[in-house]
Amino acid sequence: MHRASLGFATIRAARDGTVLEYQASHDMRGGRIASEVVGRNISELMPPDASSAISAAITACLVSQSVVNLEYTLELSDDVRSREARLAPAGTDEVMAIISDVTEAHILEARQVHLAEILEASTDYVATTDLTGRILYANAAFRNRFGVETVEQIVPDSYSLFGFMSPRSRARFLGDGVPELWRTGRWSGEIEGLGADGSLIPLWQAAIAHLDAAGKPEYFSGIARDITEMKVAQTELRVSEERFRSLLANGSDVILVLAADGDVTYASPAIERVLGYPVDSLVGTTAFELIHPDDIETALDSFAAAFTGTNSPHGLQYRVRHADGSWRWVESRATNHLDTPGVHGFIVNARDITARHDANELIEQASDLLASVMGAATDEAIFVTDSTATIVAFSRGAEVLLGFRADEVIGVLHPSVFHRAGEVATVADDLGISSKALFLHAPPDGRSIVREWEFVRRDGSTFDGALTVSARFDSAGALSGFLYVASDISERRRRDADLSERALHDPLTGLANRAFLQSAFAEAVAESGWSDPGRIVLFIDLDHFKRVNDTLGHAAGDAVLVGVSERLKENLRSTDLPVRLGGDEFVVLLGRTASRSTATDIAERIVAALGRPFPIDSTDVTIGASVGLAISGPGLTADALMLAADAAAYEAKRTGKGRLVETAS
Repeated sequence: MHRASLGFATIRAARDGTVLEYQASHDMRGGRIASEVVGRNISELMPPDASSAISAAITACLVSQSVVNLEYTLELSDDVRSREARLAPAGTDEVMAIISDVTEAHILEARQVHLAEILEASTDYVATTDLTGRILYANAAFRNRFGVETVEQIVPDSYSLFGFMSPRSRARFLGDGVPELWRTGRWSGEIEGLGADGSLIPLWQAAIAHLDAAGKPEYFSGIARDITEMKVAQTELRVSEERFRSLLANGSDVILVLAADGDVTYASPAIERVLGYPVDSLVGTTAFELIHPDDIETALDSFAAAFTGTNSPHGLQYRVRHADGSWRWVESRATNHLDTPGVHGFIVNARDITARHDANELIEQASDLLASVMGAATDEAIFVTDSTATIVAFSRGAEVLLGFRADEVIGVLHPSVFHRAGEVATVADDLGISSKALFLHAPPDGRSIVREWEFVRRDGSTFDGALTVSARFDSAGALSGFLYVASDISERRRRDADLSERALHDPLTGLANRAFLQSAFAEAVAESGWSDPGRIVLFIDLDHFKRVNDTLGHAAGDAVLVGVSERLKENLRSTDLPVRLGGDEFVVLLGRTASRSTATDIAERIVAALGRPFPIDSTDVTIGASVGLAISGPGLTADALMLAADAAAYEAKRTGKGRLVETAS
């Protein structure tokens, strides 16, 4: 998946870092206008770390004459942004660069990694399911406890969450939990899970529904915690009074007896382990003095309800002050025993749930983050097909990218509707199958297929996309459908093509550059015509060009160079390649059919054409050109041919300028 960018800028810079051209998109954070940048050095415009990195990249780009990628961080006045730069050579002393802002992509990646780490590290059991209860993801704790070997095994084997519940819990969850999930989007309660060894595991579970843009559930997430110890303790308390007394003395729960006015008449020994208070120090004090001020009103209401037995059977959660001054979360339930002989008060059972509360809060935050990330992920289209290749699930991102509503697609359409029939037929032919079978074809090794397609939107418009296809299998190992993930790569292709074009052409004249010439030489050397009859090169060195820059300025010099390139093209054939090497030096690689006499004729026409005045700003500028001609032969390399042509041009300039000199090669 390519990184989404927020704004970009294009820069042409010299070897020393001087900015020659600059343009920024309107949405580029920290972007500038051209007049603030052009003519200044990068070291003046950016902090030392960033400017040093870019300067090094410019040097590497020019030395290697290849594209160089760079990432760096830029501190703005009110923000820190991440940048991605791609530099390409534009001659021997200049580079072109496209700089993109990829801050949002970095933030999204960090959030996704952080969320995955939280879920995998959690000791609670976390799973997500589709609307039928089929598991889409389960974390390490879930997999280890319930005998699922790897996360990759989950979707192909079509595990159902209900299969990990006892029959009684399954019936309760389907009867109570699922309707509440659909109605309110949340459910929590106790269930019994089935371990890998068939044992029953008492669990506390919370589930949430993740909604689509229309407010309908798309899938569910569940978080469960093993409460075996708590259930065992509760069972033992009910079975034996003796065990109950033992738990009072040694258990982890705090047991208090409060008088009708709230004074403590009894505290179990656990109070010292849980809250750090000696038992004797609490007896005779008011219990409500330990409760957090923000929770006191709720606690008093619950205590008042206990007089009539109308308090919640699920208990109350609130904060109490530890002896060290910190606040601890407890879960307690008060029972009215004012009329019970030997008690004459309220029995309060309190358990320290600080760790559980903090963990649940973290899980809640992780669930909210997961829902937020999935709801905001509109850059990718995700859809699922069944065994007949009919679409059975269609994400919000798919609606945005492909232009179809989910209710128009699910149960109705086939993935082929998103592609042109010709491309489908071509891909199917490459695989040796029919077009109809293409969307039911699973790779032999069961791995995902990654391919680039042209996608067709609902309105008929198209875009270039990257598509990942993963096969889904049922518990018997039979193919049950596919998972498709598609993203739009049109902008990436356009930028890559533009960068490649800039990398091979001179930005001022539009002629081929040195890199393009080297590629053309490589092809020419490989052809039989390199040795016989030979390929002809013209090396063109402008006469008196420095005088133009010195007297009229670089703008006039640039205008003359553009004029030179136009006159070169006017006097060449379609098979000839004109090249600007840099500065005032040009080269022409004549086509394979050019003879010596043809080359001489072309060279003399060039000398004449470049000797005519150039009208620049109402002024006629005259320069001229010295041309060297060299012909390739057996054992002669492209570099040697260029040196021979250069030497001939130098001889032409030395012996009078404005003429052609041919050298033996």
